[in-house]
Amino acid sequence: MNLEEAKAISRPAEKFILKLVTPILGVLQTLKVHKLLRHILDAIRLHGNLQNGNTKANEAQQKEDKVFYRRTNKTVAKFTQQIVRQARGSREVLRRINKIESDYEQSLRKGQAEENAVRVGAAMAAGGGAAATGDSAAASSSGVTCYRRRARLLPCQTVAVLCRRPGLSNLAALLGKSLLSKMEAHNSLQFAARLDCGSLVSQTVRATPSFISKPWYDAMLIDAEAVPCGPQQNRRAVGDVHVAEVRLLFRQDGQDLAAVCFWEQVPPGPGCPLEQRGCARLRWALPPAGGDDWVAHVIPVSRIRRMLHVVPDFQDLAKRRHWDAVPPARNAAVDQQREMRFFVNAFCPWA
Repeated sequence: MNLEEAKAISRPAEKFILKLVTPILGVLQTLKVHKLLRHILDAIRLHGNLQNGNTKANEAQQKEDKVFYRRTNKTVAKFTQQIVRQARGSREVLRRINKIESDYEQSLRKGQAEENAVRVGAAMAAGGGAAATGDSAAASSSGVTCYRRRARLLPCQTVAVLCRRPGLSNLAALLGKSLLSKMEAHNSLQFAARLDCGSLVSQTVRATPSFISKPWYDAMLIDAEAVPCGPQQNRRAVGDVHVAEVRLLFRQDGQDLAAVCFWEQVPPGPGCPLEQRGCARLRWALPPAGGDDWVAHVIPVSRIRRMLHVVPDFQDLAKRRHWDAVPPARNAAVDQQREMRFFVNAFCPWA
């Protein structure tokens, strides 16, 4: 910026103060008005372009640091140093976590690419031709949902800790592991969901006991082939798929697996308007009264078709309890869970 351009900025600023601000608001004894009236030209002459004094980047960082003020002793002489120390430490921890997740995802993509290459080569050798050239084509032709990447990798946890999740008391026996053995668990997993029309969309399944201080377990539609052996007719809820809630996402022997608790379909009430519009009525697939606790099952994540929206049957709950009763938590008594009824929300088919 040359001197003539600086004068072109200084003159309108002076005119703005003398002809607009002062006649309307009167004489203002403020530092900002004084600088705008008298010192713009000097500031440009001494410092060059005014953009060199832009503090927007530094001001934006204050938003990230202000949250740490509550962790200080709020003493004027010390809180600034305490904020800086905690803010810098938090940024370093986040940088390390992001690097670990990035390296892990790159290794997964590399392994998935090698696996796809082997699968395509085998299909070509068997005469499959171009029918096996992509995950999406394979998913749509075989009816298997293809998953892409995992997110929010948790540190390895012991089976004893994971057994504390609702419905997973039999997890150790289910996996054939000791309570002290460790597993690679996930809070969430992104996958390519297959809608009823056959379209593929990206969805994220979550299974965590604490998301913003509350548990988050997603309901899912699962292919019939993924259901463990045994009586299956009671669990059929929507066509040829089954409804289950994901309680744990983990990785074992190079495969992504999910521990789920099933719902089973029950007859609707007489004249139920929701059932007439396609909302299937469900209850937890629990043993009869006096039987064991929850019974979880392990299925491959690739057999999850899509997310589902399941809501409690509040009319039934009000009849049994009271009009202001709330649904029991997942860790409530089994008898309360056995009494609960739910509806599949058919008005949200894409979940």
